[in-house]
Amino acid sequence: MRKQGDLLAAVNYHKEEYVYACEKNDPRGIAYALYSLGAVALDNGDFQAARLLAEVARDIRNQLGDRRGVDYANRLLEGIPADRGAVKIKYPEISEQIGPIIERVTSRKA
Repeated sequence: MRKQGDLLAAVNYHKEEYVYACEKNDPRGIAYALYSLGAVALDNGDFQAARLLAEVARDIRNQLGDRRGVDYANRLLEGIPADRGAVKIKYPEISEQIGPIIERVTSRKA
């Protein structure tokens, strides 16, 4: 099990990666960063965030024709428990760090 510091470091790294990919208009980099943030959210027990991030990453990879990336995202989605109420978010501050990325992603989808 990962510790709070490990998850926070991963969130910060992948947030920077996401911002950089957006600045460079790099859809592959954006998808990778979102996938990675989804994996962190899953480790933190934030299933709703994990699902959303993995789905967006999968959609981007699908648009790029990247079957391997789609498969990775699908595997991450398969690892998200269906019963969202069974697990409690371990570190709310990790979810707070991911929140602005989710807001940005969802506003782009609308």
